Amino acid sequence: MEPTTMMYIASGLMSASRYNRAGKIAKQEAALTARRIKVQAEQKRLQKLQEHNDIVANLQTFKGTNMALAGTSGRDTGADKSFKRIQERAKENAAVTAQRSNLQGIMEQSNLAQKQQMVLLQGQNKAKSYRMMGYQSILNTAYGTSKLI
Repeated sequence: MEPTTMMYIASGLMSASRYNRAGKIAKQEAALTARRIKVQAEQKRLQKLQEHNDIVANLQTFKGTNMALAGTSGRDTGADKSFKRIQERAKENAAVTAQRSNLQGIMEQSNLAQKQQMVLLQGQNKAKSYRMMGYQSILNTAYGTSKLI
């Protein structure tokens, strides 16, 4: 076999090897990005939990302040309808705010999970594409070699 033919074959095989390596790297990058998105989702979940705790703490602070004001003004907190209505309204507002925060958190978690799956799928598709390019390189090399021999 001539040196030129051997160089042609070696070049084709090296090209296929590079495409194969590029496919593996694409998969690794996708996996790394997916792990980052997973960490981001966990951080968002913790952030929403902290927001919920803040809402509950604010409600408790409001109740305590309202009880103190009612006590200093001499109002009967057990029988005063306006006092009870203020407390009920604060509970309702806190519940609505907590529900909205929870719903927003669920939507963010869903979006991040979808994003994570898309990144992994894109990585797999890139890897397949590179693998096909490697096969094409081998076939082109075989065809070119057949012309030289």
